[in-house]
Amino acid sequence: MAKFNNKLRLKIASFVLNKKIKKIARTKQVINLNSAKTIGIVFNNQNQKSNDIIKEFVNFLSQKNIQVYIVEFINKKIKTDNYVKKGFNYFSLNDLNWYYKPKSIIVDEFINKELDILIDLSLDSSCYPVQYINALSKAKFKVGKFYETQNYFDFMINIDKNNDLSFFIEQIKHYLIMINSR
Repeated sequence: MAKFNNKLRLKIASFVLNKKIKKIARTKQVINLNSAKTIGIVFNNQNQKSNDIIKEFVNFLSQKNIQVYIVEFINKKIKTDNYVKKGFNYFSLNDLNWYYKPKSIIVDEFINKELDILIDLSLDSSCYPVQYINALSKAKFKVGKFYETQNYFDFMINIDKNNDLSFFIEQIKHYLIMINSR
């Protein structure tokens, strides 16, 4: 019964999301790292090592005078007074409604930010709350890992032969410096 209930929830979530996507007006534009002023990073928390790698990437972007906004999804229920994140805004299972839609001010503000680039650093595509952000973000250029399933990216990078976060970030740097440069 739980598996059926989960499928039903995801079906409802997909239906609601597709209705919302149709109402969104987004200006698409290919923007590289040399011309970006704002970048949003979203990811599904994997482990502390991932957080350290992402912090290094954020430092790299900050050295290029890019304003970076980060939203991390923590896939568990947490007590906010016992959980402190330094440098990352986050939301958790506590912040999802019945059909997994994020109901967090942090997520709403992130989605509505006029970002030059949105980068999804998640290494798997099965996280609906992160997909929700990717789909509804008003970012001009959306970048993420290549998936054959539905995604909401303008530019995808295939790293299936080396599904490693450090490698993925190196590929993002490489292509986002090279793309649309004059």
